[in-house]
Amino acid sequence: MRSQPAAAAPVVAAYDARAEERGRAVAQARQAAAGLSRRELDVIAAAAEGLTTEEIASRLYISPSTVKTHLHSAQDRVGARNRVHLAVLAERAGLLG
Repeated sequence: MRSQPAAAAPVVAAYDARAEERGRAVAQARQAAAGLSRRELDVIAAAAEGLTTEEIASRLYISPSTVKTHLHSAQDRVGARNRVHLAVLAERAGLLG
């Protein structure tokens, strides 16, 4: 096996740091997911499919306001910045199975 050139060391270190950061985020999401309701998970799954708030509301027979409430509540619990980040964390944590 060939050794890494010295110039690659900072890139590898940065990649490793990002991997650790992602691992911590997934662990946090898994821990927080224990407190998510079934309905919140349904809303997250629908958002992960790319549905709009109105489409999620129609599919789940709830109001758009309720969809937003579920998304914001779940985001706060898992530490997600937005619904895309929430969907990514949920996927990585295996919640969208």
